[in-house]
Amino acid sequence: MKGGVFLILFMFSSILVYAKPLIKLEPKVRIHSKQVHSPMLELALIRPYLSQNIIVTPHWLEAQPKVIGSDEPSVLYRENNTLYIDGVLPKGALLGIFQQGREFELSHSAHIEQEMILAASAVVIHSSAISAVKVLSSFREVRLGDVASIQSLPIIMPSYFMSDKSQLNSSASIIASEAQRTAMGVMDVVYLNQGRSQGVETGQLLSVFTEGESVALIEQEGVVPLSQGTAYDKMVANYHWDPWFVLPSVEVGKLMVFRVFDNMSFGIIMENTRPIRVGDSVGNH
Repeated sequence: MKGGVFLILFMFSSILVYAKPLIKLEPKVRIHSKQVHSPMLELALIRPYLSQNIIVTPHWLEAQPKVIGSDEPSVLYRENNTLYIDGVLPKGALLGIFQQGREFELSHSAHIEQEMILAASAVVIHSSAISAVKVLSSFREVRLGDVASIQSLPIIMPSYFMSDKSQLNSSASIIASEAQRTAMGVMDVVYLNQGRSQGVETGQLLSVFTEGESVALIEQEGVVPLSQGTAYDKMVANYHWDPWFVLPSVEVGKLMVFRVFDNMSFGIIMENTRPIRVGDSVGNH
């Protein structure tokens, strides 16, 4: 009798197990709302490579007060030196001490653009006809005749640069390297011959192009790249005695604009496939 009861219970439990509803698994598409984020560049990663130099006009340069002396019997000054400036400056104001750099003559500018190299930062500790300032930090030795400029914004830049998708109105050119190099690569700072007046904006990510190579069709030698040709080949091409061609421009890298002035701007090279040089053009992707 007991055996029959156990048999019935076993059969009943088996029915319950196998009577569970069948769950059929099918592939499904998980839908996420698409969010487009602009690339963001953390400044701390590239701060050592950025230039704190500025571009000004000769009129600006003439209007700035100058370093005329110090509390130390020296002509070169660094941190913790007290400098004397020939002008009334507000006490507590943050200053940049700048030295003259290169001059740039641009076709679209009515005046020469003057590079000013940041030599030191300072704070005004006494205000009078001859103000006293304390050097906080120096990047190079300060000299007599260097100019002082009140910084309306801190010399330190923002923490992040947001990539700007706006387009250039027309192609710009690299006219100089901040470090005065002939060939530039990743993290080098370059100067562009366009600025705020031409529509350049901070954060623009732009492509760098180099001119295509010139080649000539020499009767005896066939196709000759002029960079590898003889003086005779170049003379022949120059006088168009044989057909010659300029190959299309080649994209060689990308840069991000991080500082913009009226007629010039600074960019930092983010990537390159070959050396970038002065004279290379900069444009939209």
